[in-house]
Amino acid sequence: MKWSLFIVLLPTFLMSITRVPVMSQQSGSDILSSDDKEGLVLMREEEKLARDVYSSLYARWNQPVFSRIMESEERHGEMVKSLLIRFGVEDPYISGEGQFSSSELQTLYARWVDKGQKSLKDAFEVGAMIEDLDISDLDRLSESTQNAEIKQVYGLLNEGSQNHLRAFARQLDGLGVIYTPQYISP
Repeated sequence: MKWSLFIVLLPTFLMSITRVPVMSQQSGSDILSSDDKEGLVLMREEEKLARDVYSSLYARWNQPVFSRIMESEERHGEMVKSLLIRFGVEDPYISGEGQFSSSELQTLYARWVDKGQKSLKDAFEVGAMIEDLDISDLDRLSESTQNAEIKQVYGLLNEGSQNHLRAFARQLDGLGVIYTPQYISP
């Protein structure tokens, strides 16, 4: 009897000392609104969009800022992927650089890669626009969700995007160009 109680309580004890929350047995998909699901899918693809564009621009310009932020975008995408898995939402991810489920993001990818190939200034502007769009979408999605886990991840992604936007703005400033936001207010 004592051993069976120990075996039953051991997982709860281990979770509490490692500060890992005990997840419910259900997938959680019932508690997400359709807007939350759509938001997660959008952010998963937007993180891939950023990563893929930066990969292309790094290959063209060999600027470390693209490589560093590309790696960060990969981590951001994995954070969103973990939420998709957690809540049982289908992952829209398509393997292969520059391939997206969303036709709108597919169009943005082509437009931004094309613009970023023209000059280093254009490439840095593309980076700033991507982060600008990301912040705008994260602000909107964070305001509309009631889910604390999603809100927390969106907050972390937003902080990262703000840092990335500042990095691209500094690069542009070094070229004598001031970036004017396209999606968020100055």
